[in-house]
Amino acid sequence: MQLRHLSLTNFRNFARLETSLSPGATLIVGANAQGKTSLLEAIGYLATASSVHASSDRQLINFLSLQESAPFFRLSAEVQRGDRLQRIEIRLIASRSADGEEGRLQKEILINGIRRRPADLTTGLNAVLFQPHDLVIVEGAPSERRRYLDNAISQADSEYAVSHHEYARVVTQRNALLRQLQESRRGLDQLDFWDEQLADLGSILMRGRSLALAEIERLAAPLFSELTRSQEALGLQYLPSTSSLAPAAGQLDLPLKSLPSSPSAVSRPTLRASLLEAVQRQRSEEVARGMTLFGPHRDELRITSNGLDLRMYGSRGQNR
Repeated sequence: MQLRHLSLTNFRNFARLETSLSPGATLIVGANAQGKTSLLEAIGYLATASSVHASSDRQLINFLSLQESAPFFRLSAEVQRGDRLQRIEIRLIASRSADGEEGRLQKEILINGIRRRPADLTTGLNAVLFQPHDLVIVEGAPSERRRYLDNAISQADSEYAVSHHEYARVVTQRNALLRQLQESRRGLDQLDFWDEQLADLGSILMRGRSLALAEIERLAAPLFSELTRSQEALGLQYLPSTSSLAPAAGQLDLPLKSLPSSPSAVSRPTLRASLLEAVQRQRSEEVARGMTLFGPHRDELRITSNGLDLRMYGSRGQNR
């Protein structure tokens, strides 16, 4: 795969940019605040239709364009994949109400001129973006590790991307129902449908994550060993929130592969049954707290060196 051409319109500090890229490595050099990071961010956005820097896509629109009646940005790229040349285009238009107030955002994704979903970008451009603040993947909250892994898998597996999107919707709907049931315990059977949906989609994500981590560990462990002159061994562990699959308290250095109930060692139906049993067993507590307490959105990914959790014990050099 090769990114051959990149076009930016009203994206961040770029009013307009057209550039072609040659095969091989490209080094971007420039003074501060000239747009080097924004250029990389644009490439990442073309691969995922989302930004790791912005809490809202509106923040990506060039500030001069925001003064216009219909602010927008447009990104496009030509990508060579084997003998196929694909054109990817993403447009974002911010509407305004009659009184000038900010309205809704409309995003369009086109591949070879045909409107597509974000999940379809897996057939276009694949990109890995590493930045200094990405150390939060190791040192930060579990949500940072989940987000990074989900984004990586979604680029390679469109089915996973769709399941991840649907799972987030199910959790939102289920949480809304749990909050309603806090006021009246009547109608608890309404949760049955959402429990089934949660288990169906959640088991897909759990299985996909565990298999992906096993493959990443297989590829990364030799490189980590080489970097540390064979002094350290990398470990990647997937720790589900479901009690029957989680390790015992205090077992920070227990490798995942030695757990008899490792997610990668069991089938999706088994994972589904475990998740369904957990939410049904703790239904009263979930209603009391008004939130879904079990599922992939609560799982942890642990990165270890010689069995020690790098989030707590790793040096900055190890984590980088």
